Amino acid sequence: MRIRAKVLLICIILGCLFSSGCWDRVEIEDMGLVTLAGFDRTEDGLIKLSVHIAKPFAISGAGQDIIDEKPFWPVTTTGHTVFQAVRNLASESPRQVFWAHCRVLLIGERLAREANGIAQVLDFFMRDLETRNNVRLLVVKGASLEEIMSARFELERQPGRGFEGLSKVVETRKSTSLIPTLLEFCRELETDGIEPVLGAAEIVNRPTEQPEQSILHDTVVSNSAQISGMGAFKGDRLLGWLNDSQSRGVLWVRGKVESGIIVISDPLEENRLISMEIGQTSSKIIPQLIDGRPVIKVRIELDAVFAQTEGQFPLLSDEETWASMESRLATAIRNEVQSALNIAQEELESDIFGFGRAVYIKYPREWQVMKDYWDEIFLTLDVQVEVLGKIKRSSLAFRMVKTR
Repeated sequence: MRIRAKVLLICIILGCLFSSGCWDRVEIEDMGLVTLAGFDRTEDGLIKLSVHIAKPFAISGAGQDIIDEKPFWPVTTTGHTVFQAVRNLASESPRQVFWAHCRVLLIGERLAREANGIAQVLDFFMRDLETRNNVRLLVVKGASLEEIMSARFELERQPGRGFEGLSKVVETRKSTSLIPTLLEFCRELETDGIEPVLGAAEIVNRPTEQPEQSILHDTVVSNSAQISGMGAFKGDRLLGWLNDSQSRGVLWVRGKVESGIIVISDPLEENRLISMEIGQTSSKIIPQLIDGRPVIKVRIELDAVFAQTEGQFPLLSDEETWASMESRLATAIRNEVQSALNIAQEELESDIFGFGRAVYIKYPREWQVMKDYWDEIFLTLDVQVEVLGKIKRSSLAFRMVKTR
């Protein structure tokens, strides 16, 4: 009995010795939670970091009085490297900066256009234990980092939540931009035959008659932001910009279009417009080798809903008219894809569609020969676009018009 007791005592003592607990814990009251971050390059060559750190005492909760104060603290630091700029926040923040709550990362245009500029930002976020690889990436277009970080949103007190919500809405309701996570962007960087893209964030200046007083009492936010189009990359370097139509052309090929509106002319009256809402979509890239050269066929299929027209449309049951609308719908989509293809081949010279990846999957042996010359092959690549659009007759608005 005594031997068992001694063994048990020894086990308890050893357990206490090797159970260190949370030796490096930091209480939440001592943390400064980053909600939004942005990186850029200064004129003298340093890395610039701007962050928003949440102010818990300025965020109203249930049953609490609203505090007339910005719910975040904007801080800017610089450093020779990304990590040094991050660590230099300790010189100004009385709380230990914590990155796990940062959901959006903004990349300045000057840094994005540098060779290996964005790579060091990605390297830090992928290595650090506090940061999350599901942070969404945006590249800043036509504005400085200070201007985009000062943007406000009418429906969100925290700009970080504003950018995050805007990213989701643009992707799911308009499909005119792609805002990948850090992990998704890095995967495309490491994948042969496809170049990455990032959603473009830009400033929207709204005139207001009243001067800006506080974020709580503004009648209209005068300095807001929007996500419009995309930035096209080659590797980790920004090459140029795509507008909304061209961006959706890229997303048609990639199979990333979820919803949106396509406007076509009325086949019965050319000066009247019809709005079609995009429904279910699918796309497929079909590569072929003809005389040793790759040829790409893109097949896009979609369902659309007759959403709105200017005036009455009494001949919805006429098959010829219906076929004409479907043909115009297909032409509109084909034009978006062709516009994106033209700028990618003639100006950007970057395979942002993933044609090379499709060739690699179907012809892995031949790809080993072509991959070193794919940039040159892509410039004259023959791409054939086939669009099969079907207008569904199931919308409530359609039935109401039809029964008139």
